[in-house]
Amino acid sequence: MVVNDLDMQNLDGEMKQKYLGKLKESHECKAVGVQSTNTAASHDAQTTLKKIYKELQALAYCTGIYTCLFVTCGHVVTGKCGAEG
Repeated sequence: MVVNDLDMQNLDGEMKQKYLGKLKESHECKAVGVQSTNTAASHDAQTTLKKIYKELQALAYCTGIYTCLFVTCGHVVTGKCGAEG
């Protein structure tokens, strides 16, 4: 992509560092598992909650202690790794 973009061919050192910084930040965000869509985040949350529910059920059977689990929702584009704004 950059090879074919004439505007990216003769960047000065400062601009190169700026673009490299943005690229590094993007790679760091992807490395920590930030989902790109709400569908992916929702699937991850549902899978995790099912596992938690099974653990809580097992705890209840073993100890007689029953628990309540409350979950709230949000949007994946709200943190540092989301859209700029």
